[in-house]
Amino acid sequence: IPSINKFFEDILFDFSHEIAFIPLAYDKEWMLDKYWINICVKNLVENAIKYGQKPIAVTISLIDNDDKLEVIVADKGSLGLSESSNGLGIGLNIVKQIIKEMKGQFIVLNNPTRFIIRIGAKNDFVS
Repeated sequence: IPSINKFFEDILFDFSHEIAFIPLAYDKEWMLDKYWINICVKNLVENAIKYGQKPIAVTISLIDNDDKLEVIVADKGSLGLSESSNGLGIGLNIVKQIIKEMKGQFIVLNNPTRFIIRIGAKNDFVS
């Protein structure tokens, strides 16, 4: 994708009145599977809107010397679960599996709720 920020702006457009989007300070291009990342991010945002507490924010950053893209979907709610992702429902388990197949990480944090996707630009995932 030629612009990380534009890609995520497009994904989040339909939710723009319900969430805050915090883009990269310095935009850049990135290689990722657009279809599957779109599904994962939309699923996380829809869950935050439906089950979380406002405010809801989606933050994009580059970590590990810009080797990984990090997407954080955060709200002020609580999962009422342990720190593991067990019992999060079918949609979140699908996100977890997709990110695993893309050789990325899917992290769930609680109090407040944060879902974190970390993925490198070069992965072996084929859609």
